[in-house]
Amino acid sequence: ACRLKKEKISVVDNGMDISVFKNDGSKREKNSILFVGNTEDFKKGLIYLLKALTELPKKVTLTIVDDGPPAKLTAHSMIKKYGLEDRVTFTGKLTLEELVKMYSSKTLLVMSSLYEGFGLPACEAMACETPVIVTKVGALPEVVTEDSGILVDTQNPPAIAEAITKLLKDKKLRDKMGKAGRKRAVELFSWKTAAKNTLAVYEDVIQECKRNI
Repeated sequence: ACRLKKEKISVVDNGMDISVFKNDGSKREKNSILFVGNTEDFKKGLIYLLKALTELPKKVTLTIVDDGPPAKLTAHSMIKKYGLEDRVTFTGKLTLEELVKMYSSKTLLVMSSLYEGFGLPACEAMACETPVIVTKVGALPEVVTEDSGILVDTQNPPAIAEAITKLLKDKKLRDKMGKAGRKRAVELFSWKTAAKNTLAVYEDVIQECKRNI
């Protein structure tokens, strides 16, 4: 395997359109959790969020942005197993505008992943001023900081439930995290920032090549 020294590696974060992903002014729903991802992918860790939901009051609901039955059956079978049929809904495929509205209207987003290469839903939610709960895996700890969300251990439903309870009970904290998340998304994950950082990498490579000529 090829082993590169850290000083030889440059990282440019994914970009997103922060003029599209922004809070659209929708009224925030109470006790409403959002999950955005492929429910057939076990790495998304949906089962741990569902287990956490069983530990929360019945008034707490979950909206999943993905297809449900009959197109996809894995999540539905888990929901049925844990008796959550009345508390979980699937949206199916959404337009960009509908997705932004979903981010803007739900109380918080949860990513209960086992692994994430980046974690775009967390960025999109932050850009819409929505607090997030994510697991400490992959790039998520680099995307989400303690001022914009809560990080929990993976495969830990009680920790997820505790974090959800903390945010649902504290509107001031949710608002504070939402504002901080938007600021972080604009500063670090906009296409403008991605382009600027990409250009910087090319300039560094060019300068190094000139020095070696």
